[in-house]
Amino acid sequence: MGKAQFSCWPSSIWDCQPLAGLHDPTLVDLLIWSAFWTALYACLTIAMPKEKPDWVIRIHSTLHATIALTLSFRCIFVEDERHPLDPSRLHEPNTALQNLTLVMSSGYFLFDFIWCMVYEREATMLAHHVSSAIALVASLLLGESGYETTAVLAGSELTNPFLATRWYLKSLGYYKTRFGFINDTFFAVTFTFLRIGWGSGMFYNYFIRGVEGHPLIKVGGGLLYLISVYWCFMIWKVYRYKWFNSSVKTIKIN
Repeated sequence: MGKAQFSCWPSSIWDCQPLAGLHDPTLVDLLIWSAFWTALYACLTIAMPKEKPDWVIRIHSTLHATIALTLSFRCIFVEDERHPLDPSRLHEPNTALQNLTLVMSSGYFLFDFIWCMVYEREATMLAHHVSSAIALVASLLLGESGYETTAVLAGSELTNPFLATRWYLKSLGYYKTRFGFINDTFFAVTFTFLRIGWGSGMFYNYFIRGVEGHPLIKVGGGLLYLISVYWCFMIWKVYRYKWFNSSVKTIKIN
């Protein structure tokens, strides 16, 4: 009797809504997540009234990166037991958890795009957010390629904390320190490993081995890969210029 009484309870936190995922995501789900990220930003602004929007938005983006990585890693390493580079995982129907991950991040990029329009208006950042949102929404509308889309999302968000840390170090005057050097090194290495290493595996499967896929996903993925190659070159170029053409101070430890 006791066991039957609690048989309807979820066996783990991942069985609870909304973590159980979305089988049929709608525009309403996208708007709900956009409202969530807007409310979270408002709460952070109230909690830190003396800080500038640039400071608050980077904490906000780090929180998104944390949630996106948690969901994406579960999609990649837990939900499916196949190897992350197994080509049979490509061009498959989206799972409920993948849909949740994509809708959650689409809502974030929608909010962040509006924030950039108000506060930043930098062309490269606007283009980045638009392209990211289009890629996520395309997978949702097609109902397929959720695995590779969440993998790309994880790769991009894993480098986000390093960029935020770099901005904070510059703002506080600690960028030209040993810690700044270590942070930039981790950023460059992580970017290269994920965007070029992992990205090359997907590029090879789609364009060399000829894995089936929707043309929109293939073209978009190919363009993002080529852009990543260019960014990787520029990142190492800037890294070399900043850290090997000038002296690096060390942080004093009292």
